Amino acid sequence: MRLSSIKLSGFKSFSDQTSLVFPSDRTVLVGPNGCGKSNIIDAIRWVLGASSSSGLRTDSMEDVIFNGTDDNPPRGRAMVEMVFANNKNRLTGKYQDLPEVKIRRVLERERDSKYYINDVPCLRKNITELFAGMGLTGKTDYAIVTQGAVHNIVESNPEYIRTVIEEVADITSYLNKRKDSLNHIRRTKENLRTIHSNLAEMKHRVKALEKQSEMAKVYKDNQDELINLKEQLTLARYNQLMNKKEAKRTSLNQLVQKISDIKNNSASWESQKQEISLTVDNKNKDMIADITKQRELTDQISATDAGNKYNLKDLNDKEQQLDAIKEESVQISKRLQEQLSKLDEANKELQELKQKQKQILSSSDIYEKSKDKDASQSLNTVRDLEKQINVSANEWQEVINVGMEIHARHKDAEVKLKESLAAQEELSKQIEEMSKRQDTYKDTQKEISNLNTEENTITSKLATLNKQEQSLGKDIATLDDKVSKSEEELRSCADEHLRLGTLLKELDKPDYEPGKGLSDKIKKLLSAVNINTNSFWGDKVEVADGWEKALDLVATRVLQANFTDNMGIALESLAEEHDVQLGLIEEAVKKQDTQESFGKAKSLAQLIKHNNKPSFLNHIYSCDDLQQAIKLRKKLKSHQSIVTPRGDWIGPDWAVLQSANSDTHNPASVARKKRHAEIEKRTAKTLKQKESLTSTLKNLKDNQSSANETLNKLRDELMQIKQQSTKNEQLLIGKRVLFNELSELNPELWKKQKANLVEIDKQVIEYQKELLEAEATKNRQDEIRKQLEDNRTELTNKLSELQEQRQQQESRQQQEQERREELLTIKSSLETELITLRTSEEKNKLR
Repeated sequence: MRLSSIKLSGFKSFSDQTSLVFPSDRTVLVGPNGCGKSNIIDAIRWVLGASSSSGLRTDSMEDVIFNGTDDNPPRGRAMVEMVFANNKNRLTGKYQDLPEVKIRRVLERERDSKYYINDVPCLRKNITELFAGMGLTGKTDYAIVTQGAVHNIVESNPEYIRTVIEEVADITSYLNKRKDSLNHIRRTKENLRTIHSNLAEMKHRVKALEKQSEMAKVYKDNQDELINLKEQLTLARYNQLMNKKEAKRTSLNQLVQKISDIKNNSASWESQKQEISLTVDNKNKDMIADITKQRELTDQISATDAGNKYNLKDLNDKEQQLDAIKEESVQISKRLQEQLSKLDEANKELQELKQKQKQILSSSDIYEKSKDKDASQSLNTVRDLEKQINVSANEWQEVINVGMEIHARHKDAEVKLKESLAAQEELSKQIEEMSKRQDTYKDTQKEISNLNTEENTITSKLATLNKQEQSLGKDIATLDDKVSKSEEELRSCADEHLRLGTLLKELDKPDYEPGKGLSDKIKKLLSAVNINTNSFWGDKVEVADGWEKALDLVATRVLQANFTDNMGIALESLAEEHDVQLGLIEEAVKKQDTQESFGKAKSLAQLIKHNNKPSFLNHIYSCDDLQQAIKLRKKLKSHQSIVTPRGDWIGPDWAVLQSANSDTHNPASVARKKRHAEIEKRTAKTLKQKESLTSTLKNLKDNQSSANETLNKLRDELMQIKQQSTKNEQLLIGKRVLFNELSELNPELWKKQKANLVEIDKQVIEYQKELLEAEATKNRQDEIRKQLEDNRTELTNKLSELQEQRQQQESRQQQEQERREELLTIKSSLETELITLRTSEEKNKLR
């Protein structure tokens, strides 16, 4: 295997992505100290799985991430990727046929490392196993020899030397395999002991389960037979009940037929009753005519027997009696006429009246035939007639008795009439109920209208709520976008704040401390002459924007100068000291030298603000760029010079040029302090922006939570309205069914119901008992059927439970059998492997 290339990004000093290609087997890295040669070796160790920060020359693992400089911000992660060429087929497993293999390790701040092999995520263990025996991983990683590594190996303890030799001899992997095999054998023996104990326990359980299985089979057979017998018994009872039901139904049909026949006979009886009434009326008229004829006959008898007073008087008495009888007969006839109009059984009475009428007619004929006879014969005839009248009176008495009987029957008819009136009252109640149903019909119609209106309202509300839901969904999506953008801005702001903080830390590092390097003697001497070593002149100077770099260049030593009250005394005190490096400037305000004119160019002293300006700044002029400075160079005197904002400093016969990216390391640098102030302002601004974004993000999340809560409430309300709509639809369907049923109750149906209710009421009373008996029989039949269904369900459930238990038992037996076979297979495999290992050990011993 050969290392083909390595790619680094954010690792230690490699801030940007850097790629190194190794074209041959030997490659030499050459460079000055601090250029990153050792960092490449650390990167190789790190990507191969190094976990010790001390071996990588860092305090913690996160220190391998680039921490930033003045020009480059810190990085958030470190990545190293190496590509190995598999030219000697040293790789094993699934990578042995690949021409090359690529491994990569990535570490982010405050997170764990991630490993990849050929861009596939893996574990650190996978990389260690991939390069096992190559000296690149492990405790020694002897293939990577650093400075002093050989000396450390020679002076280390024997155990470490043995480990190195074993790894070089490539027997470590075999030792590890042997250790794994022994552990595997130990675990296998433990598993075998467990298997044997489980087998013994399973044998006892199998015997018990076999007995339970046999008992379950017998129980199942008995239960099947019991179920069949119960089903046969239930079927026989059901057939018997069905036969009884058919017999009752036949009896009910016969009763209905009888009721129909009675209705038909009642109609014929009514017609016969009307015919009899007409016949009675006709007979009464005939009887009145006969009585009239009798009166005429009596008058004739009176005229014929005028001479005989006694007979005449007697005849008058008889006539009076006859008139009384006639009047009584007329009254009886009227009463009969009134009674016969309401009674059904008048045939016998009519026959008797007919016979009486025939007798009277025959008597009247006889009387007419004897009118021409003599008075004696007439008297005998009158006497005979008298007898006949008496007989007729007796017969009329019988008629009266019959009338009384008819009166009794009339009372019965009145009772029946009362029953009819009761039926009529019941019919009135039914009609009233129908009226109420008609009112219910109207109310139902109104309810249907109200429900339709409510349904329309609900539909409109549903549409409104759906629109609100869609609007809320859009608002929530907008809020999600805003939250995402705010979070992204907050992350960017946090990164910027971190970067600025790092820069501030770099700028705040005390590269130079006032008074550092001075001996105690010098410090006491400086203090005696009132020289303040705690501040620089550059700390208090202010310069025009853009000229900081120029001032840093021309006044490098003056910027670090300390203040003194009297320059002469200070210099005399320090004249004899040869080991002093110090800058001094008088603190007292003095009059500035007269400015020399140099055209429109200003001196550098004019561009700064300070009470104490060094005099040499009056002779250093400013111009905008190097080209202009070159043009003005010829006009310069020997003590004059010109400087540009970039830091280019030109004199009459000398020049100092600066690059655009050059920076000064002067701790009193004005540009550095200004940059420090700007960074502080930017940091404060970034912090405020971060706080504002945090507050905005919190408000957005609160709004998002509120919107989600509103959406959930809206969805709940929408669900409730849909449920109410469903209930209204069901209620509307029921009301429409009731409305359709009530619509069928028209006035003609009421009339027909009114005409038929009396007859139906009488008929219902007769067969109501049969219906009750049939209902009771049906109820008993339903109870028996329910009881049978319950018994059958109970038996079915018990059968299902037994079948489930049997299946579970068979499944457990099958699992035990499979486990037993698996354990036997494992045992055989382990015994074979054990024999192989023992054979291998014996061969090793023989060697």
